[in-house]
Amino acid sequence: MSDMKYNTGELRDGARRSKQSADSAEEASNKLRGAQVSASPFGDVPIAASFAGALSQAQQDQAKGARSAGQGRDSKAARADAVANAGDDLTATTTQVANQAVVNDIANRM
Repeated sequence: MSDMKYNTGELRDGARRSKQSADSAEEASNKLRGAQVSASPFGDVPIAASFAGALSQAQQDQAKGARSAGQGRDSKAARADAVANAGDDLTATTTQVANQAVVNDIANRM
């Protein structure tokens, strides 16, 4: 009898890597949100404050993007784990059914 099963280890490995990626994205988001942008590094010029404001807005937009990317990867990891669990359940069920079929076949031949 041939053995058929899902490669749930690969699915779980993908989930683990997605989770690591999500954690890295969240860390990047936190660092971006925590950094302050001030006008002083741009000198004593009239547009320094507006330039710093624009940089600050871009920084916050990047933080939101990183957070969103992390959430997407967390979701991907959860889906991969769910598929791996379903695969394990399917393998167990089909193995049980196949084994019962073999037992029934042997019993019928007696």
